[in-house]
Amino acid sequence: ITRAAVSHALGEESADFRFATAVALGADTLRGNVIGSWSLSAIAELAQGAANGNPERLEYVQFLRRAEQLRSAPVARAYVDNSGY
Repeated sequence: ITRAAVSHALGEESADFRFATAVALGADTLRGNVIGSWSLSAIAELAQGAANGNPERLEYVQFLRRAEQLRSAPVARAYVDNSGY
């Protein structure tokens, strides 16, 4: 599903439908499947708008935002000591 195909109609759907869509998009994105122009940030915004103050849903939003931060964080390289000691 491309973002352009659902962007207008998605806002008219129920909060449960929008949140379920955010969960499905988040899972696919984290697996490495590129879904149109959906970024983790956009998916988190969709989930946030459908959370309705529900603590479990808000936790999912935090999870998506943290996953986005970790994706852009540099990865440490292993230190190799070649001094012979």
